[in-house]
Amino acid sequence: MYELVIYNNKNGQKYIKLEYASNFYKRLIGLMFKNTIKPLLFIQKTSKRHFSSIHTFFMKKTIDILYISEDNKILEYVTLPPWKMYIPKNNQTKYIIELPKNTIKKNKITTNTTIEVVKRI
Repeated sequence: MYELVIYNNKNGQKYIKLEYASNFYKRLIGLMFKNTIKPLLFIQKTSKRHFSSIHTFFMKKTIDILYISEDNKILEYVTLPPWKMYIPKNNQTKYIIELPKNTIKKNKITTNTTIEVVKRI
């Protein structure tokens, strides 16, 4: 289990519990077959390469996606509706986080917002 801490106004403003999605099936279970979206975290194994494209094919929900750099800043963010694909523009991504729709708006997230991903026991 992981926890996402969003730092706005120099404070840890929001804490969101994340579940690590180790495979595509787990991602589908989290996003497609449930009424609410469970926030999922993908960890990039090598920071010098792109993540595979993120898509919502076969999913019924719109999701927010954050791309996080090595220094815990948001490089890119996108709201992705169903049946769409997004390929990240930046190749320095460390994490990708899938969140429920409106998470970006509710937390006033912009590029360069500091995000910390903390592993919880």
